[in-house]
Amino acid sequence: MQQPLDLDSGRTTEWFTPESGLRASALRVGTVHVGVSRDLLADRQRDILWTSLAVGASLLLFTMLIIQHHLNTILYPVRQISSRVSRLINRDYTKGPTGNRSSAQEVVDIERQLNELATHLANLETSREQTLAASESARQKAESANQAKSEFLATMSHELRTPLNGVLGMIDLIQEDPLTPRQRDYLTTARQSTEDLLTVISDILDFSRMESGVLKLSNQEFDLQNLIRNCTATYRQVAEERGLSLSVKFFGDWPDKPLVIGDAPRLRQIIACLIDNAIKFTSDGSIIIQAGCFGLEDHCIVLNCAVSDSGSGIPIERLPDIFNSFEQLQHGDDRSMAEPGSGWPWCSGSWS
Repeated sequence: MQQPLDLDSGRTTEWFTPESGLRASALRVGTVHVGVSRDLLADRQRDILWTSLAVGASLLLFTMLIIQHHLNTILYPVRQISSRVSRLINRDYTKGPTGNRSSAQEVVDIERQLNELATHLANLETSREQTLAASESARQKAESANQAKSEFLATMSHELRTPLNGVLGMIDLIQEDPLTPRQRDYLTTARQSTEDLLTVISDILDFSRMESGVLKLSNQEFDLQNLIRNCTATYRQVAEERGLSLSVKFFGDWPDKPLVIGDAPRLRQIIACLIDNAIKFTSDGSIIIQAGCFGLEDHCIVLNCAVSDSGSGIPIERLPDIFNSFEQLQHGDDRSMAEPGSGWPWCSGSWS
């Protein structure tokens, strides 16, 4: 059929003759004419359309189910691995399963390695806890030892003050008797040395306070010139025994009675360290303490104090190391070592 035939119009004579393509010599037996209703054709088209849609939807759903199945097969092990890593981050080091028959070999290897990592982390955690426990125990022991040391230093310092105060009292009583100038000078030096020893004992208490972080500088009135003279007198006998001359010189704008406010023991410590260092590392010659006072406004002064000796001095290239504690050097034929806080051997010092 080449075109539909309208059978309802009553025009039954409008038949078409299809071209059969037969040759002229062919024998025509007969002709078949077919007619189709438009409604039947539309119904058939709708049936074909819905059937095609149903088949397409079924194929799409089936394809999605297959894809979902394969994705689950691939993504499930990845989710398991991700969950395992999250547990490791949260310090859960329990071992997990190493996959099933459907898992790929690579996934099984990753899970096995995660189990090994969990075991290693568990061991590290145990070692860390043991180390922390040992450190805590050592810290407590150190704190107990430090507390015992501080208590011992405090007790010893208080106990030493009593006999030293008795020595000072006896010196004061002896000074009331008739004495020669030489004897009086000796007693004065003995008293000043005893007072310095009391100051050193106070320094021991300061060390305990420094460890506790409560050390504070005191602000008390004292005579600045007397402090420098007394500190120098303490070392005069030691200097004379080594054949050294020890002298002190004052220059600048010194008042008649130079009373200042500050921490006298700390100032004495500085001067004493410089003098002791100079005596210790000077073989012959002299040691000179020079103290200069310069007045400023608002009742303030600048003190410049220098301790110089006739020792061999420090090489220029080693000057940056003068404040290193326990620095060992070659001094003449002997090996010398600086004391902590006193700088280098055979050095002179100054400060302001």
